[in-house]
Amino acid sequence: MPLMVEQFMCRSDNFGVLLHDAGTGETAIVDAPEEAPILAAIERTGWRPTLILTTHHHGDHVEANLALKQRFGLSIVGPRAEAAKIPGIDRTVVDGETFLFSGHEVRVIETPGHTAGHVCYFLPGA
Repeated sequence: MPLMVEQFMCRSDNFGVLLHDAGTGETAIVDAPEEAPILAAIERTGWRPTLILTTHHHGDHVEANLALKQRFGLSIVGPRAEAAKIPGIDRTVVDGETFLFSGHEVRVIETPGHTAGHVCYFLPGA
């Protein structure tokens, strides 16, 4: 089953993204820039998050990590090279690694430039 995507504004110049698998009910948040807009998107969609996929350590991407982790009991995945700077991180990933989110393969691609340890998450089957 394809993933559903909900994109919304966060801060004045950033976006939030929810990825949802209707079959399993699992939802991932891609980065957590600001709690209120993320909570509004969760309320609007009815999707309960189980995971945050963190791309890098900057505050405008991790600010809501701890609040969301406490509220939903979710897990946080992020780049190993920036683990010490990512609040609440549970699992680290590196370039070329793959893992499953709700049965969907997630490939980790290191994309240094914005930060030295920045990663992208590619879901080829979704």
